[in-house]
Amino acid sequence: MMSKQIRHLVWLAQRPHINVYVIPFRHGAYPAGGPFSFYGFRLAPPIVHVGDRHASTFLELGAGTSQYQAAIGALTAKALNFAESAGLMTRIAADHERS
Repeated sequence: MMSKQIRHLVWLAQRPHINVYVIPFRHGAYPAGGPFSFYGFRLAPPIVHVGDRHASTFLELGAGTSQYQAAIGALTAKALNFAESAGLMTRIAADHERS
């Protein structure tokens, strides 16, 4: 099942509005404070969903979203580019299919 999920991510990432980046473990800890979802829109300001299993909230405009835009920049800087990410995911899927 995992190989199908990984291959589906590679397929989705070929769409022009979807970016998938992989940060290998060798690149160190993620420079973000925890899980969040960043939603950018063409005709509206971005919003951020921050949450865990205990609470969640949406942040809008200004400082509420700017620190998360900075975190995305830091994460992207550590991540492999799309071709490298797709290649790594494809190799991992193949490894799962062999086992």
